[in-house]
Amino acid sequence: MVNPYYALYSEDYKRITMEQFKRGDFSVLLSTEAAGMGCDISDVIRVVQYKKPKSISALVQRIGRAARDPKLQGYGTFLVSERQGLDDVDLEQYLQTRTCRRKVLDAIFENQPSSNLNCCDICHPEKWQRPPSSLQQIIDENRVRPSRRARTRITPEIRK
Repeated sequence: MVNPYYALYSEDYKRITMEQFKRGDFSVLLSTEAAGMGCDISDVIRVVQYKKPKSISALVQRIGRAARDPKLQGYGTFLVSERQGLDDVDLEQYLQTRTCRRKVLDAIFENQPSSNLNCCDICHPEKWQRPPSSLQQIIDENRVRPSRRARTRITPEIRK
């Protein structure tokens, strides 16, 4: 089951929807930025960014919602049409790199280098799930395996 979560919904609806998602009553939350900040759910394993975000910072903030539990491996998936193009040079660099994505992020954000052994899909492709090819595939996968560990948050970029 997929439930939407947008800023235009009532506060009661948003509160109830988030409580249900946290309990595992449904496995896919289709949301905008309204659910991003303060969303600390430990067993979300996949965050899908549909369409291009405004910046690399926005993408990192969204994908950072996956696998808040250190025992889990989180996955961030970026679904964007090549026709959309990318305005953010750092975002383009991160997505097009053929080297370690973690190193690219560390350089962009001026972080100390990380020693995370499962750092990215480029360094260890065998440890990463194959990305879904469409939103429908994500919904179908979660319909087949509706466990709490299969929960997904999908964040479309909606321009007003």
